[in-house]
Amino acid sequence: MRVAHLVTAPLLAADRRSVEAMLDRCSDRTVLDRCGGDSPNTVRLYLRSLPDRSRQTTVAGWHGHRLVGMATAVHDNDGSELAILVEDAWQRRGVGTALMSRLLADTAGHSALHAQVAVTNTAALALIRRVAPTARFDAPDAGVLKVEVNHVDRPNRRP
Repeated sequence: MRVAHLVTAPLLAADRRSVEAMLDRCSDRTVLDRCGGDSPNTVRLYLRSLPDRSRQTTVAGWHGHRLVGMATAVHDNDGSELAILVEDAWQRRGVGTALMSRLLADTAGHSALHAQVAVTNTAALALIRRVAPTARFDAPDAGVLKVEVNHVDRPNRRP
């Protein structure tokens, strides 16, 4: 079932409590899939800081007043690192697609987006192929695929 009435908007510093509440509803596996690493608690600390970080673009997915997902591009001189987190109960309902589409639109002036995705994270790989069909996938290294999405190669789509 696709989610109805999802609103995507920039994540603001005022959304910090909503981020914390959403992270509390996410399983350790979901949090680790989003950022990698060995400790879900360390990853949660990083994710809680997103509303206050500079040099990043973060899009929030809202269902009413409830934050159900967010997509982030952290910008540096080598491009932007892409990551998406969708609350467990809202996965496979179109939230990730809406968030990634909006993030690509909001970061159109930046260079390529990069992501590292575990080869076992088939949902994330399918999402990238669906939203950015021209994305380039490098050969897996230690079970992780490096992905590059170029804005100029992306078909025109409305988020």
